[in-house]
Amino acid sequence: MSLIPGVDESDGSPSCFTHVTESRGTINTPYFPRNYPSNVDCVYEFLRLSEDTCGVRMRALTFDLEPSITTALGGACSDFFHVVGGCGFLCGNVKFVWIAKFQPGATSLKFHFHSDERHSRSGFQIAFEQISDCS
Repeated sequence: MSLIPGVDESDGSPSCFTHVTESRGTINTPYFPRNYPSNVDCVYEFLRLSEDTCGVRMRALTFDLEPSITTALGGACSDFFHVVGGCGFLCGNVKFVWIAKFQPGATSLKFHFHSDERHSRSGFQIAFEQISDCS
């Protein structure tokens, strides 16, 4: 039994998976607006509504993850949000509006949230809308 709504802990490691079939709405970290749990990996899979749908417009309503850290190789995120298969990771406290595009022929688009074993923050709430004009 999971202590976190929407999170499966049956194998001993927290993970969560959300199928998003709505044209618009919000996604958020577990427990939002309370702090998200440590050691969690969440996938938000947006199922493409039609062939006319070209992407998902995302707008941060609240975005508060651990800030990036400096390493010998540059900055790095320990807790992050990103498009699966894409480059770039979002962390820290940021405001954004961004369009993530479906790949040609793809039926879904996945986003990944990861938290490490250390500190946690309030997390995120992101408004989304599947769109047909990605220009």
